[in-house]
Amino acid sequence: MDKETTDVEAVMRRVHNFYCDNCEKFLGTRTEYDDGFYDEIGKCEYKIFINNKWFERKSILCESCKQKFENEFIEALGKYNFKCK
Repeated sequence: MDKETTDVEAVMRRVHNFYCDNCEKFLGTRTEYDDGFYDEIGKCEYKIFINNKWFERKSILCESCKQKFENEFIEALGKYNFKCK
C-alpha cells in the first residue's frame, strides 16, 4: 500500500495597484508571477535623443491623460518647428 502525503505550501504573491500619475484614477491590479514579474497597467515611456543625450519620461497614465499629454507634447514640439515625418 502506498502512503500519500500532501504538503501545503503557502505562496505569497504581491498585488500591485496601479493609479494614474496625473489624475490618480484607479487603473487596476496585477499579481506578480512566481519569478517576480508583473504586467504594468498604463505604462508610458517616452525617449528623445538630442545633442548626444537621452531624455526620458516614465509614467503610468490612464488613456485620457496619455492622449492629453501626447497632444500637448506634440504641440510643444511644433512650437520649436519640429516636423512630423
